[in-house]
Amino acid sequence: MKRRGIGLTFAINRGDAKSQFKNSLDELLAFKVNYGVDILLLKLVLSFNALGLTQNLGIDYRAATQELYYYITKHDPGTYAATMTLANSVLERSRQI
Repeated sequence: MKRRGIGLTFAINRGDAKSQFKNSLDELLAFKVNYGVDILLLKLVLSFNALGLTQNLGIDYRAATQELYYYITKHDPGTYAATMTLANSVLERSRQI
């Protein structure tokens, strides 16, 4: 964990990392405006899970995202339902705050 933290600090101090972060935020905001908060939250949950797969298995992030989405929508309706339940729960909780 300590090594990862040091690498993160190095990456954030670089200018291109800061611009990439800003671009990502702009992209998420545009996604929210175009598709809505519930779809944005689903995208974030899938991205989080795909990132975990790429870190643990050492595979390509884009491929992991596509395969994860395909798998849970076509082959594992229980996982898809759990993902949607999580997204709806977070949305309801954020509306209460």
